[in-house]
Amino acid sequence: LFKDFDIDKKVNEFELSRLAKLIFQHTSGKTLDAGCGTGKITFTLLKRGYDAAGLDYSKNILTKVKKASPAHAKRFLFGDVRKLPFKEHTFQTYISPGVVEHFPPDVQNTILYEANRVLQPTGTLIFIVPYINALTQLRRKKVLASEAKRQERGEPFYQYRYSCRAVKKLLENNGFAVKRMYLLGLPDTQLFGRKIVP
Repeated sequence: LFKDFDIDKKVNEFELSRLAKLIFQHTSGKTLDAGCGTGKITFTLLKRGYDAAGLDYSKNILTKVKKASPAHAKRFLFGDVRKLPFKEHTFQTYISPGVVEHFPPDVQNTILYEANRVLQPTGTLIFIVPYINALTQLRRKKVLASEAKRQERGEPFYQYRYSCRAVKKLLENNGFAVKRMYLLGLPDTQLFGRKIVP
């Protein structure tokens, strides 16, 4: 994952993506990239002058990110999206970059509860998840067979995929109003939704 990790190259590549442009369009104020992984979203936002922080549960990844960019080390924090280490209403923008789909439904609700708690009353949740598109529907049997093989090998469940309706219901059940959804990329299209906390 970090062999020849070049932050500038990753940021420059990401900045050109449609997803990055949508994130820039909908991000304001103090921002949390929750489940930041290698930090490409956080680094890109910092480069653009945003007040951003990345949070991840992997101490190993965070150590490598901090080592790769000591100047930004304090912007990357250890934490669990299920129990965020922040006070209520800390952030104006919360970015969830492909995180909740790796958890069972009850935990997804916990994660969204926490996102809602740390967002300001007029804050924005940028929620990115895999989308069930026509190609994934065609590959459904293959995907299910692959997941069954993973479980037979004792590997953990990997991820859920969502329809627009399912995402809308999940978010509304957790106190968010869906303002916009964007479909990005193929074959594993991601759903990008702008959500405003009521």
